[in-house]
Amino acid sequence: REGKEQVEAPARSSVWLTDLVFPEAAVTGHYVSFAFSQAGETVSEGCAIFCAPKHFDFIDPVLTVRAEGDELVVSASAFAKAVEIRSEDPDLLLSDNGQLWRILSKKIAGIDTPRTKAVYGKLTSGRVQYAEAVKEDRGGLKVEGKTDFGVIIVSSLTDDPTETSPNMLLSTIGRAHNKNSVFDGDKMLSYGEPPIESEVIRAKISLRTERTDLKVWGVNPEGFYVGQIPAEFKDGWMTFTLGETMPANYYLIQAE
Repeated sequence: REGKEQVEAPARSSVWLTDLVFPEAAVTGHYVSFAFSQAGETVSEGCAIFCAPKHFDFIDPVLTVRAEGDELVVSASAFAKAVEIRSEDPDLLLSDNGQLWRILSKKIAGIDTPRTKAVYGKLTSGRVQYAEAVKEDRGGLKVEGKTDFGVIIVSSLTDDPTETSPNMLLSTIGRAHNKNSVFDGDKMLSYGEPPIESEVIRAKISLRTERTDLKVWGVNPEGFYVGQIPAEFKDGWMTFTLGETMPANYYLIQAE
């Protein structure tokens, strides 16, 4: 059984769909798969079963895997609600879709989605990037850290992926604590007082982009521009350094 329904929803709103009833479904043997498409492109999908997973009559899906370029394609001959991906290297952990990764020995992790790229953890473990983690170049974000620990996130502020977006927000944070707080090693002896003092991240950033008209601007806590950061474009990468010119926790990367 299959079907589809066309829905129009105003921006920043939601719409209830018609209830679907499946009286013919076997509670422990049938499932529902669904997808949301916009302009012919699938933007969200999932599946649901009618009972707890432990009661479902799963059939051996006979999983197979093959490499197609820089992707691994997993195929199943029967319903597989979830598939776990493991690396032969136990040091590398990946989510089922490859968008989350972690390298245990380097104490570094990251996010790789079309509209968000991130690296967080021990930034001084050398050049860290998703491309290095999986031995091929598809991550879109490279970080060479000078600050020992921090979080660096690039998010597209439009519907475009970071590779083509004309407007992105770069958020960074290292250590942060109240003014005049007191520590004994890792133990806080005094909470201190406002304001919160945050460490500026110092790092060399390389961002994959098809554009050459992007500018990087430091932004203060009130959202005002504090100045422009020099950037270079070469072989499809935009490279700039944080913490030396116009240091900030937030940066806008915008086309001009």
